[in-house]
Amino acid sequence: MRVLLASYSLGVLLVTASPQLSRVTQAASVGLILSSVLLLWFWRSGLFTNHSTNHSTNHSTNHSTNRSTNLYARFTLLVCAVSVGALWHSVSATWQLESQLPAGADGEVFQLHGYVSGLVRQSGRGWQFEFEILSAERLENVGKDQSADRQAEPFLLARLESSSESGSASDFDFSGKTLLTYYPEDFFYGAVNNDSSSGLRNRQEPDEPRAALEIPSQLRPGTLLDLSARLSSPRGVANPSVYDREAALFRDGILATGSVRSGLEQCHERCTPADNAARGFMVWVQQQRFDLRQRLVANTLNLEYPELIVALGLGDGSLLSGEQWDLLRATGTVHLLVVSGLHIGLASLLVYGLAYAIWCAAVTLQPRWGYKLSRQRFCDLCLLLGAGCFALSTGWGLPVQRALIMLFVAVVGRLLKRRLGATTSLLAAASVVLSVTPLAATAQGFWLSFAAVAALLYTLNSESHRDKSALERLMGRFAKPQLVIAVALALPLWVLGNPLSLAAPIINFLAIPFLSLALLPVVLLTLVDHLLRDVPSMGLLLLADRLCVWLFSALHYGEGVSPSFESSAALSASGVFAFGLLALAMLIPVAGNSRLLLLAWLGLSVLTHRPASDFLRYGDSDRKGSCSSTAEGLEVYVIDVGQGLAVALRSRCHTLLYDTAASFGAGADRGELIVAPSLRALGVESIDRLVLSHADNDHAGGVAGISAAIPIRRLMLSGAAANYSALTETQRGIAVRCRAGQSWRWDGVDFLVLQPAERSADRSASGNANSCVLKASLGKRSILLSGDIERAQELEIHVGDDRWQADVLIAPHHGSAASSSFPLLKRVNPSRAVVSAAHNNAFGHPHIRVIKRYELLAIDHLNTANAGMVSLVLDDANSAWRIEIFRKSEQRYWRPR
Repeated sequence: MRVLLASYSLGVLLVTASPQLSRVTQAASVGLILSSVLLLWFWRSGLFTNHSTNHSTNHSTNHSTNRSTNLYARFTLLVCAVSVGALWHSVSATWQLESQLPAGADGEVFQLHGYVSGLVRQSGRGWQFEFEILSAERLENVGKDQSADRQAEPFLLARLESSSESGSASDFDFSGKTLLTYYPEDFFYGAVNNDSSSGLRNRQEPDEPRAALEIPSQLRPGTLLDLSARLSSPRGVANPSVYDREAALFRDGILATGSVRSGLEQCHERCTPADNAARGFMVWVQQQRFDLRQRLVANTLNLEYPELIVALGLGDGSLLSGEQWDLLRATGTVHLLVVSGLHIGLASLLVYGLAYAIWCAAVTLQPRWGYKLSRQRFCDLCLLLGAGCFALSTGWGLPVQRALIMLFVAVVGRLLKRRLGATTSLLAAASVVLSVTPLAATAQGFWLSFAAVAALLYTLNSESHRDKSALERLMGRFAKPQLVIAVALALPLWVLGNPLSLAAPIINFLAIPFLSLALLPVVLLTLVDHLLRDVPSMGLLLLADRLCVWLFSALHYGEGVSPSFESSAALSASGVFAFGLLALAMLIPVAGNSRLLLLAWLGLSVLTHRPASDFLRYGDSDRKGSCSSTAEGLEVYVIDVGQGLAVALRSRCHTLLYDTAASFGAGADRGELIVAPSLRALGVESIDRLVLSHADNDHAGGVAGISAAIPIRRLMLSGAAANYSALTETQRGIAVRCRAGQSWRWDGVDFLVLQPAERSADRSASGNANSCVLKASLGKRSILLSGDIERAQELEIHVGDDRWQADVLIAPHHGSAASSSFPLLKRVNPSRAVVSAAHNNAFGHPHIRVIKRYELLAIDHLNTANAGMVSLVLDDANSAWRIEIFRKSEQRYWRPR
């Protein structure tokens, strides 16, 4: 049984690592057919049994033959199980891919008719919600940004005409689950056609931030809406060790994403009660969650931590601030507020205790009921029912589903009076999870949750608490599980780039009982009270808020006294192997003295690993370690950051970062979420020089998130440091202004600043015109990073200025129509250009005129929106550029190419 379950799970996982589904489907189908035919033949021949009752003269010969045949039959059965798992995954994934938004409709504006199907969540200054499309129709007016260019740009006109011919409104058929984002009128971007302006600099925000709990009532689940929205294929950035949003969207069954353009503001006037009717059981559940949250919001505006009550009770953590998430990560207590197995287990225990009390009371009143339904069976059934209800109330997310499936496997095995071992239970739960969500293995939580449960089962399941004192039993039931989980998950968390807190086991030892015995029961009672009563009790709300205050006060104290270690660089293969062996040796049953010795060894290994804080945050000294093995070389990584720019350049012993991408506030800093993890995956431990081309948000907004994660030694920027709002006072004090003529040499690589010139009219300005243009050269090969310079600056380049010539050009201003002019391209004379822009961005970058210029001059061009991170490597001064495209080298079937 265990081998079959493992084989089936292996088949599902094999498809996860496959770049193409068609070949997998064909191979799995052939394997299933052949193995089924062989199994049928084995069964018809009676070769599954071991025929040992033959004549005595042929006993040994027949026994050997039957044993070999039985082995072949078992192997065929395993091949059949692997084929079934692979075929199930590939067929279900193929169906979803075929249901996604067609490629020809990507980026177009549609009139949508459908209803809100999920709980609306806060996303920055906007709102994000799931929308079930019933019908969609292309709008004849494809957008002001494109129609305005019809007379000025024949190439664009031809593209629009071809797209309209390929699919008209009448033959377009798309429906299904989408993820839409709505930004209120006080939050918008500048005109798309204003290419002379700077990208995200046109964003306007209200003077005061929106209320954290201000939830639009017109987005109640089940509401029927007619919306105008621009739809895109499910997309995300593609970089190493960065959150895979495309996999997450595929796991959730999202067929398209989009932004609402109009139709939502008038819902108050148009929507009727009939438009809010439930359209299925899950939509009805989401309606109850929405109404309950609205009631909580109305009663919690004067409390200190209302968002914590919503997160614990309804599983909506979108209202938590970035500082609160940072506190939870620093203390190793994120699992306290992310509803998962811990909360399902605690809610199950509460329901089990309540069911136990009800059964005892019922049997006392009517003893004959005890003969009809045993106490164990009644409590187990109530446990499953209560856990399922709590899972529905928290949104039925993947972590909750995993925990509920594990609980279901254990309880069903007990109800059927079949004792399942730890391995069988884990494999059965994994098989069910992978069957429900074949792509579940792409989420970190899948592996972390199963690793934690496995560690607890294999280390604590066989222990006996007999002949132990009350204190020893208490430590065994509460303290030891925390230590086991800390040891078991230390290596995975470290490899995945998460900080490790040495005090996390102690903090959890105190916080989990507080959560289970006080906070969570009060929150659940508050939810029930708001659900059943028209006038709920404010006493429960005040008590829940006071408990949240105590919890976060304790976490703040624990953060101050808890030493933590940042994973500043990826561990080597030998380091991962050594740490893994140490963790396993600590978890398996060995002598106590041996465990103490291994614990000391592990502690020394962690302490001797120099954390990021030990480096000088700023200074003039060069880094002495972390040099690559090559004598000379240059590596350039254009990181996929959406609409923005971040380029890492690495020589043998130094790292330079050019720009830091954008930041949209707490929890939406792309420097922290994208650039820093990508640099750590590349082995960057510190940044020797950070160059900020200019002060626009999409170029300099992420500096705070990066500097908090990776030390920065030197800082160079264009214009006055006061123009960079993301810089600290210390950073402004050490910043050096970028000006033409500056140069330095690192490990054989020459760096030269070409702009801004000294004669600039306003050297304090930090806009596009004064972008810091940097050239890096190794031998005869070079790359030019041009910031956001535009046509006016490009025309100032002197004819015959050889300093501007480069093999590779990072396209200025993301490929806008006001840049990449013919004079610049002829001066630089690149063989390749790389554009850093977002997929279907609101500014139309790269502009089709720029693409045509590249094509006319035979310049190969890449766009990070389609390629992901672009890597350009020079092995030595005499070699050619070696180019690697992340989406091509790391192909997965759910990633658009």
